[in-house]
Amino acid sequence: MRRTVRLHPATALTGLATLLSAGLVVAVAVAAPGSAAAAAPAVAAASTAAPTVTSATTTGPTTPATTYVSPSTYGPCPTYTLPAPWPNGAGPSWTFENGLATGWSTTAAPGASLAVTTEAAASGSRSLRVDGLTTTAGVQASVSGLPAVTWYKVTARVRAVAGSSPAYLTLSATPTNSDDRRPMTRRVTSDGWTDLVTYFRPDQKYPPGTCGGLGWVAAYTSLTITASSACPDAPAGPVSVHVDDVVATQYSTSSTLAPPTSTDQIPTCGTPPSSPPTTSAMQCTATYQVVSQWPGGHQANLTVRNMTAMTLHPWTLKVTFPDDNQLYSVWGIGTSTVSGRTVTGVEPAWGQPIPPGGSLSAGWVRTGTASPPSAVSLNGMPCIVGTQA
Repeated sequence: MRRTVRLHPATALTGLATLLSAGLVVAVAVAAPGSAAAAAPAVAAASTAAPTVTSATTTGPTTPATTYVSPSTYGPCPTYTLPAPWPNGAGPSWTFENGLATGWSTTAAPGASLAVTTEAAASGSRSLRVDGLTTTAGVQASVSGLPAVTWYKVTARVRAVAGSSPAYLTLSATPTNSDDRRPMTRRVTSDGWTDLVTYFRPDQKYPPGTCGGLGWVAAYTSLTITASSACPDAPAGPVSVHVDDVVATQYSTSSTLAPPTSTDQIPTCGTPPSSPPTTSAMQCTATYQVVSQWPGGHQANLTVRNMTAMTLHPWTLKVTFPDDNQLYSVWGIGTSTVSGRTVTGVEPAWGQPIPPGGSLSAGWVRTGTASPPSAVSLNGMPCIVGTQA
């Protein structure tokens, strides 16, 4: 038997308000009195299914760099625990005293090899011997768990194997998606140990201040030691060296406190032992061309050609002007610094080597009347300066 209950309109409205305040959804059918719809109003039943919850990623701080994206590509904010700060700023280190080369490997190169040996040591009794180093093949390791987006410093002690010729070695750290690095190249002999120092800063995945102030993702970087042909006396073939006391430290606690520029990281070349000095004409040429002039200023280009038989990498270009006119802008020479009348450009992290016969194109805008540079040098080699109409 159906029982009909009639509510006073005010009572009905009060009950509906109570349901709405409780978060229930009620579907009310409106129909004419006496119709079928009016006899049985339709009420939508609330869903009893569990809500769908998208779980946040819990990737750890040592996530491989393949998870990186460029700063212009943002994903959901990460939820993970930041790596613990390095005690007193000291990170991982390798002394090889346990007889193991854990974490170190050779890059792809036929004949390249590494082994822990007692032949020589900077401290203790062991070091890592590397044979078959070239300009494209070297040894590498990784530094992970970086606790902050700031500058880091890595030092390594290197020495040529006894009886071998002096060589040039480059220590570089390559954080993924970042050009913030300072490689160092130094001349290495078998007479003693040479310190190589490199700096790097990992890139940011999220803009600073986003993601609840996190704004960045934990990173790791690859350390690489390779041979260099930056100087005329660099050996043409593979070289053998000892590596010891590799130490990573946090250089600063501020991402804006940068280390020395790569100008301080270039080698001082030795003299080829068994060949006469190369003439300037065989080393480098610089062709100067005026693009345009106007009252009070001008624009000019400079094409610098490598006339040696070796690839220059990294390279450093110095241009000295004959007057004190102001330099408004300069391009094509990498990271530049100005001292007096001389502007120095250093190959940037994304730069390309200059092969034999290859060239480097630079340009600038200066005040005053256009005039050719009074001196140009490439990796310390003086260039013959000429002009082009």
